Amino acid sequence: MSILPYMYSEDSELLGKYLITLEGSGSFLEIGVGGGSNLSSVDRGRRFERIVGTDLLPLSSIRQELPRSIELAVTDRASCFRASTFDVIAFNPPYVPSGKIEDITTDGGLGGVEVPLQFLSSALSVLKPEGKIVMLLSSDDTIADLQQFCEKESLHFSKVAESELFFESLFVYLITREKKVD
Repeated sequence: MSILPYMYSEDSELLGKYLITLEGSGSFLEIGVGGGSNLSSVDRGRRFERIVGTDLLPLSSIRQELPRSIELAVTDRASCFRASTFDVIAFNPPYVPSGKIEDITTDGGLGGVEVPLQFLSSALSVLKPEGKIVMLLSSDDTIADLQQFCEKESLHFSKVAESELFFESLFVYLITREKKVD
């Protein structure tokens, strides 16, 4: 099992580029911060009153690199937070299709979406009712599983950014709860 943080790469960069365009206020959570680059970018924009990052791996190595205003928690996804805590939640989950999880930084399980859907479920439990979730997936992933999950949970999802690499395409999705019509 991998114990090194996820290294910033094309996928993290794509997610980061979208995150700095987000309008927001209130609270922001990044699940699985890796080296913390995207948290730093969000902090530089100063659009959020509270910025929090989580990771399963010890975060002491990146603590010195990040502004003190950013809160860090070593936890599994968003499991340590109360319901309806965050306005925006972002993550670049492990998404490489794999039969079993050997590298927790890249292996996404069956269809590449097993782990991302666990991230999404965890994020929904702490998302405010009008909040937004931003997640990254690959063309190698079974996007139909994401679509089914969103339909079942009454979520709206749309592709908001993409990048073509020579071996895959990367997609950033914006997910919100569907508004109920009275």
